[in-house]
Amino acid sequence: MNLVPYSADLRDLWDDIVHFSRNGTFLLHRDYMDYHRDRIEDASVLCFSYKGRVLGLFPAAAVRAEQRIVSHSGLTYGGLILPEKTTTTEVLEIYDALLPYYRKQGFTRLSVKPIPYIYHRIPSDDELYALFRNGAVLGFRAVSSCLRFDERPPISTLRKRKFKKAQSSQIQIFESNDFEGFWFLLSTILEDRHHVGPVHTLREIRELKAHFPHRIKLYLAQSFDGKLLAGTLLYLSNKVAHAQYIATSEEGRKMGALDLLFVHLIEERPFTTDCHEPPTYFDFGISTEQGGQWLNEGLIFQKEGFGARAIVYDQYTLSLV
Repeated sequence: MNLVPYSADLRDLWDDIVHFSRNGTFLLHRDYMDYHRDRIEDASVLCFSYKGRVLGLFPAAAVRAEQRIVSHSGLTYGGLILPEKTTTTEVLEIYDALLPYYRKQGFTRLSVKPIPYIYHRIPSDDELYALFRNGAVLGFRAVSSCLRFDERPPISTLRKRKFKKAQSSQIQIFESNDFEGFWFLLSTILEDRHHVGPVHTLREIRELKAHFPHRIKLYLAQSFDGKLLAGTLLYLSNKVAHAQYIATSEEGRKMGALDLLFVHLIEERPFTTDCHEPPTYFDFGISTEQGGQWLNEGLIFQKEGFGARAIVYDQYTLSLV
């Protein structure tokens, strides 16, 4: 096994492997990973067989203050990105090489956030087995709410009622490039309720949209007189439409604007024309905090009202000492 640190001259190879992998998404392309390169130290490696075949990619960031490698601290998930030909035995061999590789650099822990199964083009849980074999400990488990388009529970009576109320209010649903207006609404809500801001700045999200115009889409709900009531920013992977950000004004909440917006997105799926294949799942995002120890029951109740049910986003940690 030969581990090669990522460098800019390997960019095209990296992106090609992600594109044709069995579990990669556009978040693992370098144009996405590198948007925060000014504040995150990249520690990614490419894993080659002795014959020169790429067996996997390991996106990673170095957290020097904690002597820890995280795959990936700047992304929702990370872990091994696997070509179709890579076998379970080869994944075990990759981990046999990864652990001493990072240990020799002075790191004492390795944390991995495996890509959830809904994003897998074909089964790719080999890494979960490798983590188990190496004594990994589950550090946190975030609960997200996800529905499968072709087979899901019916929308709840409450969500239907709010949807019909919004329908009668002449609310308009449309795709938009008004990131500034949505970011103002989103930032205001997050500051008022949680005293935080969005993970991405407006400049960053515009930059990412420019790199991935068919993968990042903004949908808004607007009143008949042009007032922004609600919106969601979708990340579109081959298998999943993921609501990266959701926001609604107080007026929009009372009018049921989000209900109208999500029913439209779930039933009409206007984003499918730009995808390589129609998504199988719609993921509303997580409803937990404190590493999964606290569940926002009101928030998950709303998401489950659309027919979504739980999936988990995990993080495992391995000791390197």
